[in-house]
Amino acid sequence: MTVPSPSGIPCRVALKAPAQDDIAFSQDDEHVEASDELAPDEPHTPGWLTALGGALFLVALIWLVAS
Repeated sequence: MTVPSPSGIPCRVALKAPAQDDIAFSQDDEHVEASDELAPDEPHTPGWLTALGGALFLVALIWLVAS
């Protein structure tokens, strides 16, 4: 299948699902559970960014109710 790209150059796209043999799955794989704790090297979110998100949400909510 040929589709246009954003640059205008046509490119070929292969639409094929991987075969079952291509998918590696092992019962011995270690399961990693999700955690709400940050990794030691992960930076904390600055407070101003959280406040900005909250303010933008409130402005959008007020604008939606007012219109």
